[in-house]
Amino acid sequence: MSDTGDAPVDPVTSAMAGDDQTINEDELRELASQLRKPEGAAGLETATMMNETNLTMTLAAFESLGVEPNNAILEIGFGNGGHVAQLLSKNPGVRYTGLDISESMVAEATLRNQGLVDTGTALFHLGDGIQVPFADSSFERVFTVNTIYFWEDQQGYLAEIGRVTAPGGSIAIVYITPEFFDVLPFTKYGFTRPDDADLRKLANSAGLTVDNFDHQSDEVVRKDGTAATRSFTVARLSKR
Repeated sequence: MSDTGDAPVDPVTSAMAGDDQTINEDELRELASQLRKPEGAAGLETATMMNETNLTMTLAAFESLGVEPNNAILEIGFGNGGHVAQLLSKNPGVRYTGLDISESMVAEATLRNQGLVDTGTALFHLGDGIQVPFADSSFERVFTVNTIYFWEDQQGYLAEIGRVTAPGGSIAIVYITPEFFDVLPFTKYGFTRPDDADLRKLANSAGLTVDNFDHQSDEVVRKDGTAATRSFTVARLSKR
């Protein structure tokens, strides 16, 4: 875990118990909406903070996949794409594709990673959150961080993810624990609360195998400067 002074301040933990005296229900509802689908100027601001806050979770997801040279990788829900160059710099030859439901995020991630886009190393696509618009077995590795709460049809969408994953491929799904949900007042607006048992059931229904649940934690900082421990799970799945 990082030192508290270096931990990122983010709008999610800023709305936790202890900070919510200054945030009303309309603001909580708007924050939940932006976390689901960042749009416009407010969305860009939220995405910047979330990119910093989610980096630990993103790196944990990527590490769990066992990425190999020349793998085709899909990320679902890339936000502003501020982490993509860092991931690819450590994995030469990897081909990255991102899928997001926000037009604002597709535009922002493309702009931030224009050099990678120009060389065909990274591509950013708009998706509807219902279907994954790629051919069967297109990717050896797939990962997604903090998106499963928003899938309208979790079983169907995970089946879509499995469809585009190549046999022998790996999938990482990262989500905060149910316990951490209890201190996030905005999660009552459009969030589902997955746990390991839910994920295992979804994986079985999608014809995927759960290889491991890796339970981790890190520190984030509230607006008042106090630290909070965030617990999360990295679920690694495979397609036989």
